[in-house]
Amino acid sequence: MRLAVALITTLSLAGCLGGIDDLGGGGSGGPDGGMRQPDAKAIDTKAIFRQWSGCMTLANFQAANMTAAWSTLVTNDGKQCMNCHDQGEYNFIASDDETAYFAGLSQHSYFIAMYFSVDPQTEKVIVNTSSFKGANSTVGHPRFNPDMNQGITALTTFFTSTAANTACGAPTMID
Repeated sequence: MRLAVALITTLSLAGCLGGIDDLGGGGSGGPDGGMRQPDAKAIDTKAIFRQWSGCMTLANFQAANMTAAWSTLVTNDGKQCMNCHDQGEYNFIASDDETAYFAGLSQHSYFIAMYFSVDPQTEKVIVNTSSFKGANSTVGHPRFNPDMNQGITALTTFFTSTAANTACGAPTMID
């Protein structure tokens, strides 16, 4: 019971804190005379992902071997990633259903954000290595090599071809 209450409290607190954007600059007694310093430029990651979604193509997804690479990837103890993420569980999708996998990745911001992120300096999409490192260090998640595996190789190939696409279509992201 205590664990459940602690978990609910933690999740509630995380939900409350998730919306706070006033964490920078300007405490009293600072060099600015107590005035708040302007925050760093806000980046509309969702808008950047929306444009990126129009550059992803099924042909490039197939050529990168994303479906085979991620659907057969196993953890250090032999657990197949697809067994837990086939339907996009935990906001990560790794499926052997190529059509559903590509649709999920190209249409949903939460799936895109697991595979890609936006570099705040350049405002360009990059491979999201942090999400894989985070998953690898999450309590209860099976361990794997987040830096070098067949999925990362396929993702890097897919990223490169998507970034090189000069004939992007209309955005496909729906959320």
